[in-house]
Amino acid sequence: MSYKPSSYVLKTQNNDGEMILKNTLTQSILKVRADDIDIVEKILETPNAFDESNSIFSELYKRGFIVNDYVDEAQIVDFLFNDAVYGNNVLELTIIPTNACNFDCVYCYQSEPYYYMSDETVNRIILFIKKHLHEYSGILISWFGGEPLLAKKIVGDMMNKIRAICLEEKKPFYSNMTTNGYEMDAKTFRELVVNHVRYFQITLDGPEKIHNIQRPHKTNSDSFERIVNNLLEIKNKFSRFSYKIAIRVNVSANMRPYINDFVDWLYNNFGNDNHFVIVWEFVRDWGGEKIEKNRDLIFEHKTSNHWLDVLSNKGFAINMGFEQTDLTVSLCIASKKNGFVINHDGQIYKCAMVVEDSELRSVNNIGFISSSGDLDLDKGKMVKWIGRNEIDKKCTVCHHYPECMGISCPLGNRILRQPNRCSELFIDDYEYLLRNRDVVKNIPYIK
Repeated sequence: MSYKPSSYVLKTQNNDGEMILKNTLTQSILKVRADDIDIVEKILETPNAFDESNSIFSELYKRGFIVNDYVDEAQIVDFLFNDAVYGNNVLELTIIPTNACNFDCVYCYQSEPYYYMSDETVNRIILFIKKHLHEYSGILISWFGGEPLLAKKIVGDMMNKIRAICLEEKKPFYSNMTTNGYEMDAKTFRELVVNHVRYFQITLDGPEKIHNIQRPHKTNSDSFERIVNNLLEIKNKFSRFSYKIAIRVNVSANMRPYINDFVDWLYNNFGNDNHFVIVWEFVRDWGGEKIEKNRDLIFEHKTSNHWLDVLSNKGFAINMGFEQTDLTVSLCIASKKNGFVINHDGQIYKCAMVVEDSELRSVNNIGFISSSGDLDLDKGKMVKWIGRNEIDKKCTVCHHYPECMGISCPLGNRILRQPNRCSELFIDDYEYLLRNRDVVKNIPYIK
């Protein structure tokens, strides 16, 4: 039998000089002791010089680092992509109960006027779920805005009703929320968790001084202290609850002198609690008028990998967004046939990031929820978002292809027909995240 190395093997080293291997197709991760690195490298380079009687070869083969010569791994990725897009029967809804926000972030792409979801629209959404949930294997709700907790009563009432429907239908239910955290006191948090909101993304843009400049409250007051107090109260009161809070840090050029100290502060306050992870982002041009006045905040992330390493070395869990549930895979819902964004007015979109973009509204707005509780969809518009363009050959041989599947952004890839653009953060910082996985998760050694 003839063998070849997998095309999708990532390598890095931890601080002990040990090798960490990850296969992005099989998701297998192994750690190699320093004394075994040479033999592992030789097996990966010339697998046909060994056979399965060699224990290391056998382990690499079993985990997908070595494959049979006839295997076309790119075809397997294509199959997985098609299954995620067309075969996944989970209903994924991003609900925007309001586009209003209580913050005046300096890089925000959203604008006024503000609106809240009407009772009629709420009833239509609930009727749709009640009427059609039996057609799906489960439901995933993502709460977005604006600031969803400015519509706290709307969210709470909907969650109670959706949870009741899921219990009646015996369908799994999962939910997450993107919120600035200002209104998420202990009482609100408990109500959300009880109603199956278990993952949250909350932003702290650095130490108090920087955060308050970049993310002030609309009243021109500081927001940092209240958010942190909310997070600490949640940490202290709900240690036995099942939840995860991703603290997102939008790193700007202003933060450069403070990053080391801020990492220490993060670790001292949240690093000893596995309910909290860090999402490390970099201020970039997300559109809108405000960024034109604040371009000096844009930070080239390639110069700051050091701080990801600092986080890893402290044993702080790092994430790149919400953790995925076992209900779904990590493709943007805009790519999926069962993924929809429902705006406050009941209009249905595919991409939540450009709901308010007047130039893209005509293609992004794919329908609405009717009074009968059905999705009235323009299938001609919808199919423009689903699938992917012809894949560049360089993508299929990239180590990261099984995880991005050649469609990092359906808006750019399918709608704007831009050349495939890799997520620079994803590619350049991956080894740090992998190293962090070793610190936090205890990757097993190859036998």
